Amino acid sequence: MTSESPADLKVPASRTWNICMLAHVDHGKSALSDSLISANGIISSRSAGKVRYMDSREDEQRRGITMKSSSIALGHKVAGMWNPGSVFFFISHEGLNVVNLVDSPGHVDFSGEVEAALRICDGAVLVVDVVEGVCVQTVAVLRAALEHAVRPVLVLNKIDRLFTELHLEPMEAYEHIVNILGQANVIMGVREVEQMMAAASVADVEDEGDSEWKLDEGAVEGNVHNVSGFFSPELGNVVFASAIDGWAFRIADFARIFSHKFGISERVLTKTLWGDYYFQPKAKRISRKKSTALKSRAKPMFVQFILSNVHAIYETIHKTQHDLPLAVEKREMFVSKLGLKVSARDLKHRDAQTALHAIMNAWLPAASCLMDTVIEKLPSAADAQADNRRLAALWPNGARLGCEARKSGTMSDSTMLESFERQQRSIATADAGKNAPVIALVSKMVEGKDDQNPLSNHMNIRTPMSRSELQAMRDATSKEKETSKAPETLTSFPPMVAMARILSGTLTVGDSVFVYSPKYQVGKDGSFDSNYVSEATVTGLFLLMGRGMEPLNSASAGSVVGIAGMEDAVLKTATISSEKPGECLPVGTFNSSSLGLEKDAVVRVAVEPHLPQDVGKLRDGLRRLNQADPAVETFVTTKGEHVVAANGELHLETCLKDLRERYAKGIRIHVSKPIVSFRETVLGGNSQNDNIGYRMTSIPLPEQLAKVLERASSLLRQEVETIDDSDIRKIREDIEEAIDAHAEQSASKKTPQATVKRYWIQEILPRVWSCGPRQFGSNLLLGPYKSTTRSGLLDKIFGELAESKGRATWNGKELEKAIVAGFQLGSRAGPLCEEPMHGVGFVLDSIRIPQSTDIANTVANESSHALAKVSGLVIGSMREGVRLALMQGSPRLMEGVLHVDISVPADALGRTYTVLGQRRGRVLKEEVKEGINVFGIEALLPVQDSFGFTDLLRKQTSGFAVPQMVFSHWEIIDTDPFWTPQTDEELEDLGAADMTAENNNLARKLINGVRRRKGLKVEEKIVENAEKQRTLSRKK
Repeated sequence: MTSESPADLKVPASRTWNICMLAHVDHGKSALSDSLISANGIISSRSAGKVRYMDSREDEQRRGITMKSSSIALGHKVAGMWNPGSVFFFISHEGLNVVNLVDSPGHVDFSGEVEAALRICDGAVLVVDVVEGVCVQTVAVLRAALEHAVRPVLVLNKIDRLFTELHLEPMEAYEHIVNILGQANVIMGVREVEQMMAAASVADVEDEGDSEWKLDEGAVEGNVHNVSGFFSPELGNVVFASAIDGWAFRIADFARIFSHKFGISERVLTKTLWGDYYFQPKAKRISRKKSTALKSRAKPMFVQFILSNVHAIYETIHKTQHDLPLAVEKREMFVSKLGLKVSARDLKHRDAQTALHAIMNAWLPAASCLMDTVIEKLPSAADAQADNRRLAALWPNGARLGCEARKSGTMSDSTMLESFERQQRSIATADAGKNAPVIALVSKMVEGKDDQNPLSNHMNIRTPMSRSELQAMRDATSKEKETSKAPETLTSFPPMVAMARILSGTLTVGDSVFVYSPKYQVGKDGSFDSNYVSEATVTGLFLLMGRGMEPLNSASAGSVVGIAGMEDAVLKTATISSEKPGECLPVGTFNSSSLGLEKDAVVRVAVEPHLPQDVGKLRDGLRRLNQADPAVETFVTTKGEHVVAANGELHLETCLKDLRERYAKGIRIHVSKPIVSFRETVLGGNSQNDNIGYRMTSIPLPEQLAKVLERASSLLRQEVETIDDSDIRKIREDIEEAIDAHAEQSASKKTPQATVKRYWIQEILPRVWSCGPRQFGSNLLLGPYKSTTRSGLLDKIFGELAESKGRATWNGKELEKAIVAGFQLGSRAGPLCEEPMHGVGFVLDSIRIPQSTDIANTVANESSHALAKVSGLVIGSMREGVRLALMQGSPRLMEGVLHVDISVPADALGRTYTVLGQRRGRVLKEEVKEGINVFGIEALLPVQDSFGFTDLLRKQTSGFAVPQMVFSHWEIIDTDPFWTPQTDEELEDLGAADMTAENNNLARKLINGVRRRKGLKVEEKIVENAEKQRTLSRKK
């Protein structure tokens, strides 16, 4: 391919695989990606695992972690069906499969990038460090993949560490691997395991073949139970690998080897090379230990045939590394016995690791093993879109509205219904025909990378290239650069390209398309909001190649490509379609709930330019940053501050670096101290407003109920039409479970559990007028009767739980709306430090309007014009009433708390506890990881004290401690913010009240800090007479 002749990407969806790499940080994703890339000739096999090709940023290389998800297209040939002279872009060849590999970050701060990768991928390669085991981020990304209906395969990486670092014997290593595999299967859940077992039981009825070898009856007894879980080596979805040494294998690979050697059926060996199966060469039997009289020293076949051989190679090469003649002799012996072709230079290399890599890569090449696993065990683009579960995850609105409308006939426009059905058929079949509608899902916006890499426009994904071909390509590239200069860029911002998955149709450069934002929705009558639709022209198509991009002329369904010309129409995600507005259902809306991200607890800073005239450039830079990063949020406060919100400290550092060096380059930027979010809550109390005549009580909501409402708030803020009945049912079930848990905890002999539950179901929930703040949140407004003006969505959630026994004592819907509006304002900014409230229920016990007031006459007349005049008074009074109710109900401050997972060696354990104690951390659990001298610590750390925690911890532990932090919950600070020393003992120990209000009261200190930042009044002692000199006594 050359830039002068853009190609047509016409690989069928049935031979296209879209997969992503998922793992905890430092578990070896990028190294495995290097192995796959080296098989396509982009990098050498010798440098695979070292160059981290997919990590194209300077800070990624420096830190050694992936920060941005990036895609690369790889070719994989099927044995016996390959023609080296074919050009797959123009000639559709049956022997070539295209794998779009997306490498995603493993650090918890960059979970938004993982979410973006899962949107466009159908399969996932889950990488687990076999020494460290399943870690916190492993659990998070696997659960997210299952929620997106993405099928995973498991790679147990770093098998070499079991022998070189832990010095385990093969049997001990086998037991360790079994334990790690069990941890991974626990995450999958019972339901997934049962589905896999049902499929495995069908495969077990096949014939054993013509082999003389037989399985004992005890060995095949209960075949279904022999399967070790969803991830099961005998099923072929588990790969054992060492990315740094370039090798990987499956059970089937060794079954093929030993089948020729012993004359045993490959199917029998595939079933028995994993598990408690034992080899009896004399009897020509494979038996289970429990059913035979084997000796106690017998080893499972996996240990005897596989691990022992791998262990022998590692042990021999490392033991002989200081005696080069003996080492060469042993290496040649291994090569001869295995029948390998390894260069003499590698065999005689003084570095034992180089020789080991050459031998193991020639024996068990990682690239072909991983590619074969992807092709055989993960669905192609066509198979995935034909699966109902994956289709529902990709296109939830279409799967629900279109199908329901077809069944019920609720669509008023037959043209619109036909369009929905056509879209559904096209997506389900991955139709790439000319008449198929173009539908593409934009996962995120990325920077254009042309002219950044001199080799970016000359990458070959068809077949590995020889050294002479690579040198000739470099020479040609250097001549091109000498004869022609790159045109100067017209803007200081790098061009933005939409990273998209084409679900249907064929997209061509120059096509005019409609761009639908995630907020675009279609009513059953075909209505839509035109503010969420725009038109754009495809100015360019690119094949994403990691560090570079290849220009394309067109791309068909199933492909992952870059689309230029969308920078003004797409913010973060969108749907691109040729269907007209009102006849197109966008491809789903996405949020970060599957990875447990808490948007209100992110790290925030305020940025401003050094020179006022650079405000415009800063604003443009923030817009570009917000577009390029799927997880960052940028906004302007009511006071005019430009705020950058990120998922963590490292994510924030990366965003600010990009802002300075890429998007707002050339201007000097000042960054404020981190802004920490707090919440205000109550322990109980009431207030009364005599002017308007209502009585209101503030009560604390059960903690479980507040958490349910907080989790559901992101879903509830969407339009009613976009919420599925199953989502409403799930929220309602969570509320009932929270009430059950609260009733069980608060029950007593006088008040049994059933009474408490009945009180909440029949007396509290039917009286819910509104949730707040911002319409949906963790605070509730409870009226004296069932509301007649609340939204239909709240009726669905709370209305079906019980019937209200109360009734209205006055008519005034406008007045009720004003009361709700006042509650929203009051719950948005509490009285302590203007922070949102959390977990507070405001019970409006009664509403009494004096008959002599103008408000009473206005309500009685029910004049809308007159009601509008008094609504402002009611809103303001209600807002102050909410704040007063909180103040009179023992107010408390709530702070965000992070869940911290730390891996630390035993010799640095004490220093880790010291750092946690300095930052108000609380240790929840400490356990030693089996087989290694490493402790795992789970702790809680306040967000306020988390800034700089990672750097301090690594400094104190010499870099051995590795923390991972994610938001956990909101927690009440027990100290009364208005407490001051009162007794003589307290005054003697702590001093005068005005001196200790902040120093000895944490809640007061945090409140005053927030109030100072917001410019609010703070009660503090100031200097009254500045001219008076202070006298200090001095000892003489």
